[in-house]
Amino acid sequence: MDSVPAMYAASVVELRIAVIGLLASFSALGGGCAGESPLDGWVPSADFATPDLATPDLSTLDLVTADLASPDLATLDPSNPDLAPSDLAVPDLAIDTPLPDLLGGDLLMVDLQPSEPCSTLAWTWTLPVPQGNTLFSVWAASPSDLWAVGEGGALLRGDGAKWSLQTCGTSRFVKVWGTSATDVWLVANDRVLHWDGQRFAVVPLPPGVYCDVWSSAPDNVWIAAATNQWGPGMLFHFDGTRWLTWAMAHSVTSVRGRASNDVWAITMEGSFFGLESTLFHFDGTRWVEVAGPSLSTLGRLSAAGGTLWTAGTAILGNSKIEYRWDGTAWTAVDTFASQGLTAIAGSSPNDLWAVGMDGIASHFDGQAWKAVGARTTPLYDVLEVGNQDDWAVGVGGSIRHFDGTWSADNASLGSAKDAWVAPSGVVYVAAGLLDRKSPGSEVGQVLKWDGIKWSATHTSAMAGSFAGVGGSGDSDVWAVGYGGVIMHFDGSAWSAQPSGTTVYLSSVSAISASDAWAVGDGVSLHFDGTRWSIVPLPMPALLTRVLALSPTEVWAVGTGGLILRWDGRAWIVVPSGTTDHIGDIGGVHGNLWAASMGGALHFDGNKWSKVASAPGAAQTVLVRSATDIWFGAATVLHGDGTRWTNEPTGIASPAWVMRIVSTRAGVMIIGGGGALIRL
Repeated sequence: MDSVPAMYAASVVELRIAVIGLLASFSALGGGCAGESPLDGWVPSADFATPDLATPDLSTLDLVTADLASPDLATLDPSNPDLAPSDLAVPDLAIDTPLPDLLGGDLLMVDLQPSEPCSTLAWTWTLPVPQGNTLFSVWAASPSDLWAVGEGGALLRGDGAKWSLQTCGTSRFVKVWGTSATDVWLVANDRVLHWDGQRFAVVPLPPGVYCDVWSSAPDNVWIAAATNQWGPGMLFHFDGTRWLTWAMAHSVTSVRGRASNDVWAITMEGSFFGLESTLFHFDGTRWVEVAGPSLSTLGRLSAAGGTLWTAGTAILGNSKIEYRWDGTAWTAVDTFASQGLTAIAGSSPNDLWAVGMDGIASHFDGQAWKAVGARTTPLYDVLEVGNQDDWAVGVGGSIRHFDGTWSADNASLGSAKDAWVAPSGVVYVAAGLLDRKSPGSEVGQVLKWDGIKWSATHTSAMAGSFAGVGGSGDSDVWAVGYGGVIMHFDGSAWSAQPSGTTVYLSSVSAISASDAWAVGDGVSLHFDGTRWSIVPLPMPALLTRVLALSPTEVWAVGTGGLILRWDGRAWIVVPSGTTDHIGDIGGVHGNLWAASMGGALHFDGNKWSKVASAPGAAQTVLVRSATDIWFGAATVLHGDGTRWTNEPTGIASPAWVMRIVSTRAGVMIIGGGGALIRL
């Protein structure tokens, strides 16, 4: 291949970055069915027990293999446009267990752990309720038998009024679908589960990355899959007795139908230059490639109102156009959705609901789409259960219901950044709240938890979230953030305080009502009971956290492994033994711990040193006692200073944990996406 001229190098790099962003966006919709949602930072796996609902207590049931007949593996030449089962040798699909080894016998279960049933965790979500992991799919057997699934293996069951949560041993459910209360299918990236009304069973399919499911009856079930993120694909069909398998040239990302002889699927091919999709149709006998819409990239398929729609094409194609199948041809329809649709549902061609990445629910009357209700967080799926009984789910555990009007998002902490526990036990959280008037931006908000419920104590009128919160008591609370903003709460009202700076302030800590410190981007500030003043630093640096223990012992940490100590007269640089970014510091005099991207650091009263027994990046630390230490980042680590264990929290998003604090009820985790759980 000829070398690329230097003058085009920058353009090629920019193109590759754009393609990577496109692939990431499609992964959130299930494209390739691998990877994490790009919106998780927004904030955005089998037995089932739910005491709140009229369903069996299955906590003692074991995960079992589905009682399904041994599948016949039908294959085809992916280059053949007429895709029908044949006696051809199974091609090499680059999967861990070669398909030829499975011919003529029972399919083996893949990566099955029978001892890992669906269960509840020791941690409980307090906000949002019932949980804060992103939800990708919602389905209902009836108005009082609702299902929703998503990140972190989250499985929710609802009765129309409230929801209960389970986790099911997988990292990500992408779809739930069924035909009745005794025939429900759950698709995770690494497994497929079936619910028969009494228990879950793992469906014994060849290994792959499972993407989607659709069924019209218990004996007409289709499952779409890929062998890896953008490799060859597979379509599995269950006829009530056996499974048939079609091998496809590319990942099968979506499957939907209107009848057993009218089923559609989309395959997706990813490359350096972008995504290419192909549309296939099944007539009851064979799959045939058909000419689809003009765009090279289609979204997922939605069956709604007796018609088929694409949903996601607008996102991937950077337009507002989706496509509708009228039984003869695909027709372009302008959705008017500013950021594209993700799902469409409805019982009539003239009465459809759609949701999308702009967080708006839109209604289609057969002629045009119209936005209904307020903008919320991005939504991934919508379901019509009955007349004026619709549900939508999305980022951050969002669950919305339509009963004539759309309900607001279930309450959340917004994008929580910091937390502080007052001597009274009340928890204060500094966060950013989505600005409904300016999509994509935030305003500052401070919330508090009194041990029973959450409430907002202050919402700023200024743009930019709060980054730090602290104080000496419930009548002396400080919040700091962008633009040098400092707010003070005296127990009855919040008031703005002049800071003398306009730079970002990241943290605040108080010894008393007349002795408080704040730090930020190259600045430290001190409050003497009357006013804030700038205190010179020994060097310019971004300081991330301040801990004030006494008038002569104040600590600050930041980038480049920087640790500073205030001795009552000046800031002094203290060797940290690392150049890694330090995000938090906690503890008491003579026993301090710090969280860095290179792992845990400990101060024994004389010097700082790395703690080899506590590996892994950390961004926050809680010291409850000399032998009760917690670290948080992508996971939560708990130990006694020597031995450490990972805490299973059910949190799906990497780098989710922003702060860990100790409350009277136990340990509380504050998430970057705004969700919160406690032990």
